[in-house]
Amino acid sequence: MIVKAEGSTVHHLNVPDIRSFEVWVPSLPEQQAIVEVLGALDDKIAANTALAATAEATIATAYIAAIRGDAAERPLLDELVIEFGEPFGGAQFSEPGLGRPLIRIRDLKTFKSQVWSTESRPREVVVTAGDVLVGMDAEFRATPWLGEAGLLNQRVLRARHATFGRALVREMLRRPLAEVEGEKSATTVIHLNKADLVRKTVDVPNADSLIAFERLAEPLYEARVALANENRTLAATRDALLPQLMSGKLRVRDAEDLIVQAGV
Repeated sequence: MIVKAEGSTVHHLNVPDIRSFEVWVPSLPEQQAIVEVLGALDDKIAANTALAATAEATIATAYIAAIRGDAAERPLLDELVIEFGEPFGGAQFSEPGLGRPLIRIRDLKTFKSQVWSTESRPREVVVTAGDVLVGMDAEFRATPWLGEAGLLNQRVLRARHATFGRALVREMLRRPLAEVEGEKSATTVIHLNKADLVRKTVDVPNADSLIAFERLAEPLYEARVALANENRTLAATRDALLPQLMSGKLRVRDAEDLIVQAGV
């Protein structure tokens, strides 16, 4: 509702106007039913999050066991393929949905691209779910990308192994990245650069331990990525259903059918 005071060219609201508004509110039993329906989605998200945490802990423990004993220290850049993001120009940044999503450092915490670009670059790196990324400013963490595919922006790198999976890549990077961060902690703003990677090593399990780790860890890693994708779908479903249920455009029974179809 738009209210314009008599004789005024500026639209505005005042307290009497607001008090005159009427809104539709579901009955209390209907509200409780809505809570139960949407609560099923929240419960599933929480269960998936717990499973993901267990998978991550299991992978980390398995790697520690695999390098215990006769593991070898090898130059990081001999073991891992490192690709750096491109400096996409701000002049070609666009709103979400126009062009392609960029993955920037700030997006590593939310797994959601906030900026898109219409630019194409010859050395661009296309990131897919599960790729191991590292932000190169402030703090250095090997982070599995758990969002939608996008273009790697500058100051973010992707690490891969030519033979083995992404679970191994992430675990290999934990120690050297922590070392670099610790060495630079006295500076105001810390940056990771290629020279830091050149002088670092990674722990490589022996052949038998490496194969055993891969068989255990890689399926868990892929399951972790799948759980994140499912949680994203569940959260989007919950957020879409809430306003429709509260407005009466969708009945609880219909929403229940939609949730069952989603496999919850």
